[in-house]
Amino acid sequence: MTALLVALGGALGAVLRSVTDGEIKLRSRRTWPIATLCINVVGSFVLGLVAALNTSATVTAFVVTGVCGGFTTFSTASVEAIGLVRERRGVTALAYVLASVLVCVSAVLVGMALGHALV
Repeated sequence: MTALLVALGGALGAVLRSVTDGEIKLRSRRTWPIATLCINVVGSFVLGLVAALNTSATVTAFVVTGVCGGFTTFSTASVEAIGLVRERRGVTALAYVLASVLVCVSAVLVGMALGHALV
């Protein structure tokens, strides 16, 4: 049953990521990967929130492992950072990597703080 919940959550997360990525790219004129950063920040916040709420193993499997796992994407962020380096935009790549780590970790902390405040 857990594997099915993870699979369903992962499918939902992947679809949400695809739609969100497309909508952000459609509306943004940025020259760096803002869509992936936004997606990873939101996913990090949700993960922190759910982790702090001490939900059941079932909810954790579906939301954290499934939805957040399918929604967030460290590998895409890594490929995008390498792409910036290959375009000889090293400073932008470094800023993107630092922003990805710092903002996503901060989002987890904010989500956890909110979760602790709710329980």
